[in-house]
Amino acid sequence: MTDIPLLLDPLFLAQTATILAVPGPTNALLATAGATKGIRVSIRFVAVVLTAYLGAILAWGLLLIPASAAWPPLMVLARLGCALFLAATALRLWRGTTSLAATPASPITNRTLTLATLLNPKALLFATGIFPATAFTQSDVFYSTALAFAAPLVPITLAWIAFGASLASSQSRISPKLAHRAAAILLACFSASIGLSAVV
Repeated sequence: MTDIPLLLDPLFLAQTATILAVPGPTNALLATAGATKGIRVSIRFVAVVLTAYLGAILAWGLLLIPASAAWPPLMVLARLGCALFLAATALRLWRGTTSLAATPASPITNRTLTLATLLNPKALLFATGIFPATAFTQSDVFYSTALAFAAPLVPITLAWIAFGASLASSQSRISPKLAHRAAAILLACFSASIGLSAVV
């Protein structure tokens, strides 16, 4: 990292925005929430995602990375745990679609989104390759980095919610049931990819 404040560092902002914008478990759930709950209700998930990402990044930086250096299997177990959670979330989404014909309620909740984001592999990438190492030893550096991290996260999170909402309001009228099942398939693919990367 350079001495440029991260909030003004184009490299940090570009890297962060690129990683956050890539489809993943959190974005899949945000799009599903937008499609089933609408933008006005789903906007509260912005704070949920930001808090969960920062918590996960901090956990990786302070606990798991040093611990895995002493016990390498911990990293494999962490990735397998992530894969299992995503598989369970996909199964709940798939099964939960059967009741959508009678109610517009969505299985996307603060808890589901928080857990999916806490276990999102992107947090590990941010902790090990994007956030400066001093962010985990100096509180002021962490706060300034968190502020710079939030700058692209907020619009990107809103964009995924709006994307889901646009699908639901399009002429094709993609139903919540179809949106949930599409998200379930996507999450299952992410789960398989993460699980394979842990054992191969």
